[in-house]
Amino acid sequence: MAGSSKKVYEVFVSKIPWTLASKQDKETGFHRGFCWIGYTSEEGLNNALRKDPHVLEGSTLQVQRNRKQTKRWWRQAEGVCIYEG
Repeated sequence: MAGSSKKVYEVFVSKIPWTLASKQDKETGFHRGFCWIGYTSEEGLNNALRKDPHVLEGSTLQVQRNRKQTKRWWRQAEGVCIYEG
């Protein structure tokens, strides 16, 4: 979906464990602890929002619908797109 004009349904995820980081803050060198996940269908987005709580490596994630549409470059894998902040 990188560079695609297809609609992406986004959630903002925070409180991600540092052990899952693939990117680091340029100034501090630490993982920022958040990302956006985009779904190619509204059904996928709603399924993700219905699941509660979201727990990853023992940490409870905060998952919120992203209300603001932004232009991001997405890395796509089978209907789910990830953009790390």
